[in-house]
Amino acid sequence: MIATDNEYLQEASNTLFDLNADFNVRERCRNREEYYNVLRTFESEIDLMKEELAQSKSELVLSKNELTQSKNELVLSKNELAQKDLEIQKLQAELARMRSDQNA
Repeated sequence: MIATDNEYLQEASNTLFDLNADFNVRERCRNREEYYNVLRTFESEIDLMKEELAQSKSELVLSKNELTQSKNELVLSKNELAQKDLEIQKLQAELARMRSDQNA
């Protein structure tokens, strides 16, 4: 080749090779750094989503507990209402008996 015969061309060729090699190494380093930046961003987003999921699960547990408590209160209210209905029926029966005794 021409560069092997000419000392100046050989020097220029070596310099271009070194510059190009340095550029390739820098490019690879930039690409690696960009990869790690993207990876850290994804990991941060995943961690944030895990925290949000944990918070949602906690809120769901609280809501279920409140619902269970409300259901229990409703059952108690229904039982009280049923007892009061029985008491009303007994009192109405007693009133009817007393009226029939007065009329007789």
